[in-house]
Amino acid sequence: MASGTSAMIFASSQDSIYCVAYAQNGKRFASGGADKTVIIWTSKVSSRICSISWTADGAYLALGCFDGIVSIRDKGGSEKHRIETGPSPVWSISWNPVETNVLCAGCFDGFLKFYMMSGQQKSKDRELAFDPLCVSYFSSGEYITVSGTDRTVHLYTRDGTYLTKIADRDSWVWAVRPRPKHNFVAVGSESGGIAMFQLIFSTVHGLYQDRYAYRDQMTDVIIQHLITEQKVRIKCKDYVKKIAVYKDKLAVQLQNKVVIYELANADDFDMHYQSATKIQQKLDCNLLVVTSHHVILCQAREEGGAVDRAMEMFSDLRQFDEAKKWAEEFAASGRGDQRSVQELINRQAEWSEEVKNYDAAAEMYIKAKKYDRAIAILAKHQWWDKLIGVVRQLDKTDARCLGMCAAHFRRAPHFAYAKETLLKMDDTKGLIQLYVEAEKWDDAFLLLHAHPECRQDVYLPYAKWLSSQDRFDEARLAYQEGGFPSLATRILEQLCANAVVESRFADAAFYYFQLAMEALKSIKNPPSAMAPPDRTALERFTELYDRAEVYYAYDIVHRSVHSPFRTTHPDTLFNASRFLLMRTLPPREVPLGVSVVNIVYVMAKQAVEAGAFKLARFAYNKLQTLVLPAAWQAEVDLASVVIRSKPFSDKEDLLPVCWRCSTTNPLLNTQGDYCINCGAPFIRSFVTFEHLPVVEFELEGGVDDEEAAKLLGEDAGMEAVRREQRAVRQAKAVEGGSNVLRLDQDEINRMDDAFAAQMMVPNTTIRVDRGMMRRLKTSEVMVRTWPNPVIPRQYFRVMDAEVPLCCGPCGHFFEQDEYEMAGLERGTAPFSRTPVRAEGLAPGEEGDDDSPNGSQPQGPRMLGGPLGGLAAQRPPASAGSKARMSVPFAQGRPLA
Repeated sequence: MASGTSAMIFASSQDSIYCVAYAQNGKRFASGGADKTVIIWTSKVSSRICSISWTADGAYLALGCFDGIVSIRDKGGSEKHRIETGPSPVWSISWNPVETNVLCAGCFDGFLKFYMMSGQQKSKDRELAFDPLCVSYFSSGEYITVSGTDRTVHLYTRDGTYLTKIADRDSWVWAVRPRPKHNFVAVGSESGGIAMFQLIFSTVHGLYQDRYAYRDQMTDVIIQHLITEQKVRIKCKDYVKKIAVYKDKLAVQLQNKVVIYELANADDFDMHYQSATKIQQKLDCNLLVVTSHHVILCQAREEGGAVDRAMEMFSDLRQFDEAKKWAEEFAASGRGDQRSVQELINRQAEWSEEVKNYDAAAEMYIKAKKYDRAIAILAKHQWWDKLIGVVRQLDKTDARCLGMCAAHFRRAPHFAYAKETLLKMDDTKGLIQLYVEAEKWDDAFLLLHAHPECRQDVYLPYAKWLSSQDRFDEARLAYQEGGFPSLATRILEQLCANAVVESRFADAAFYYFQLAMEALKSIKNPPSAMAPPDRTALERFTELYDRAEVYYAYDIVHRSVHSPFRTTHPDTLFNASRFLLMRTLPPREVPLGVSVVNIVYVMAKQAVEAGAFKLARFAYNKLQTLVLPAAWQAEVDLASVVIRSKPFSDKEDLLPVCWRCSTTNPLLNTQGDYCINCGAPFIRSFVTFEHLPVVEFELEGGVDDEEAAKLLGEDAGMEAVRREQRAVRQAKAVEGGSNVLRLDQDEINRMDDAFAAQMMVPNTTIRVDRGMMRRLKTSEVMVRTWPNPVIPRQYFRVMDAEVPLCCGPCGHFFEQDEYEMAGLERGTAPFSRTPVRAEGLAPGEEGDDDSPNGSQPQGPRMLGGPLGGLAAQRPPASAGSKARMSVPFAQGRPLA
């Protein structure tokens, strides 16, 4: 100052100031001092700042000042524009988040003002009935919330048109903010309270034939022609509350008036509406209807004269004084005799309930025989002992109240009281459901024994519970017992899929075996009279059982490849890999999860170890055509070269010999697992996968199974004696120096020659007549009985009596020693996983539908259970042979 007095003092430095300097434009100056700090000072604004607001992009800052000036500055603080709104303070300002160049200012002169960023006024000022304290846009930019000194929060459009009141508070509302991207508004008042309000923007529309009118932006009405898709907008510039359309008329209810529009022309496609008349009244209605000459306002209430309902309504509203007044009026009308007395008790109960004396209220309701209200109170407060007292007072015919009590006890849960209630109701089905909910399965099945019609109510939830406990096999049986075979099959299919995906191939084989059994048991007719569904089931069974065999064998190969230690005998690996390759070579389909690379790789290594160099060379050549793991590539390449130094032949003792035609077969038949000469399938042990000495035959026409069982072995003992006597006589003749020629030698071996002669004929069925059956020993014959009685039995002859054979529950033949050893090691029978019993490996028992009965005093010992998979690989019969049905599963039993 010229006089030397201080104009202003800055107290931000912490120590002595040594120097100051102004910028050339005079807008900023810098100070530096002993505190080692340089401070940049800017010029001071002209008035106190009341509000500030950034644009949505953060490029500009608006300052609302006490002197009525709005200063718009950039990020550097330079003033770009200066807006004079008037002499009143600009208490709140807010930029539109969508139209970023529009600024709304709330001034203390009671006006809401809108400006452009350039300083130009966008629209006329909107007068308010209060001084605004806070203005804030919704994130969509469509609406503005305004709070002020009238202790309320209001909603306006983006142009400042008043819509509605949002909230009333008990003091000035200093802050209001909408929640971004939501219809919630937070309000802060002078009293220190914060409240959140939700705004619901309901749809307001009307429809008449092809014209549809609806509200837009709360203040506009859009009429759409549904055929031509033409639209026309009517800007009402006021809050649109109701819309009605009828023919050429359009009625729009605003806040203080109703405007009637009509079409300018009578054309059906004309969309030009003009104002016809106005009703300058503030009308309240629930529904607006316009007709050709009238406007109808629908109200939602009327006086109906139902005094009793009024009493009930006031009682429900807990307005007990009003309820008492209406009850007295109802009694005075002459219609309230005994019922009025009960209603009085009800009112007393309600008064007791109002003062939270719920015990007394429940007792009064019981006295008034309003059991439902008493039950509701007792259940709400969990007074179960008192509720069971109500149950004991009720008559057993009052099913409604007893049912309510039972439902409350079940939800509690209070098992004992719920059971007592249901027993009083004699509700067997409800009692079973109670046992099911409480998971008391023993009680449920005990009750089910007396009421078998409720099987589904027990077995279905029981099966679901077993599934939740990971007891899927039991769950499947429960579904079957309950009459839900499709659900049982679905569980097995899901278990199969999961086992394959998780590389649990032994489990997959077991589940496919179970699926195959279900398919076989679903066949209703014998082969000679099979319907299409039966043949479909038979084909499904064959496919599933074949897949089970493949997965069972592949589990051995898979474990040998991925396990760090080999626990399987090399011969078993060699035989299993050959069996798998013959089952998976084209044109056969390789099941999901089975790797041909693993099969051929294991077969190649085992063939080299066993001396089958020709097979090994084939395997390594096959591996060269497959995609190998990177870790195997070098090993396979080297082995492919080394194997060429070996002889191009296999050891003779490794070559399989057909037990039917005695033909020596190669180790690998690319056409299938059967003899290359006679077409007889190789029957393998499903422990070592060795070729077993078993040949299948059929009974001659006219010989049924019962007769065959009687004929078998009748002359076998006598024939053995005759042969022994002939042998003694021949020995004596030789000792005496005689040379004896017997002309009946062919007749002695007639039976063996007849069977052998048929074995030499390829691709034909061996048929045994009555005479041959009499001469066969019981130890030489194995009979396969199907678990389905409509499927005929199959007969097999053991060609080497020195090899003891047996049949497992899975349906395959085994060498007896290896079968018993496998059962002892695993605790279950191979393939079928039938548990081991003290007396043997799952022998057939009396009354067991899935296991055969009987015993075998000599020869191969047979173990009961379903058998299978022996005829699946038979090649097509020749044109001259008789076709026969071949199913790869049955049950085995010896004939005594």
